[in-house]
Amino acid sequence: MRFYVAGGLPERERCSKMMEALRALGHEITYDWTKFESTDEKDFTHERLQEIAREELIGAERADIFLMLPTKDGAGQYVELGTALQARRWNTTRRPKIWIVNPGVRRCIFFHLADHTFTNDAAALEAAVPR
Repeated sequence: MRFYVAGGLPERERCSKMMEALRALGHEITYDWTKFESTDEKDFTHERLQEIAREELIGAERADIFLMLPTKDGAGQYVELGTALQARRWNTTRRPKIWIVNPGVRRCIFFHLADHTFTNDAAALEAAVPR
């Protein structure tokens, strides 16, 4: 399966570990936004930031499962969630599926459209084990 893992910069390490665990289970990550050495936008040109933003949106659209690790801070993850929800409106297989871990961190009305919610990362990984 193809996964996109969304989360805020404060949870970058957690998201990276989730991606590593998913890869270990044989899954593909559609885009790894945690790979950059810097988290400061000032370290990137305007053109590079545009390219990264497009790649993140394409990654969210291409996923079979959009896995969100919501944080209190950060708007990008919610833009990506909107992209994933919009993508499945036009996709007859209802892909990407939306999985949200610990949705109580920050409430969002769109969390009610999730296919699955999980209380912790381990539960989401258990659901990702190929059967």
